[in-house]
Amino acid sequence: MDRFKKMASFVGVADKGSFAAAAEGVTPVVIGRRIDALENRLGARLLHRSTRRLTLTERGGRQVNVRVSGNLDCNDGELLHRWAIEGLGIAWRSTWEIAPELERGELVTVLDPYALPSYDIHAVYPQHRHVPARLRLFVDYLKGTYSRPGYWSRVV
Repeated sequence: MDRFKKMASFVGVADKGSFAAAAEGVTPVVIGRRIDALENRLGARLLHRSTRRLTLTERGGRQVNVRVSGNLDCNDGELLHRWAIEGLGIAWRSTWEIAPELERGELVTVLDPYALPSYDIHAVYPQHRHVPARLRLFVDYLKGTYSRPGYWSRVV
């Protein structure tokens, strides 16, 4: 089951106060299963459930603190970066882009368990019987530069 869906279901229940109110496009039973799976994965109860009401546990209250209010949205990386520094919300940025702010404590990472896996970088060029020396040298340069341990986490 998708971790994001589990977390989104939990935040929806915390915001709206019931499984039924949080169930948009799915049944309350599905929401309950998602929250059960999230609690099992975390090894902690997030909600106190009774027949009359739902309340957050202490851990549930801490878990829901990554919630952001407002509706800022953009696809400009520099603007997202600035908004995050100004405390206006969460920005999805590459670690190498925000390394200085992380080091100074101006930004912190959140939702690390939901980070995307690392991906390789590929040099794509037309296949020929003979690869020109300048292309081979350039690809070797890229390999040498970007594969150095710590390259992507260094502060520029």
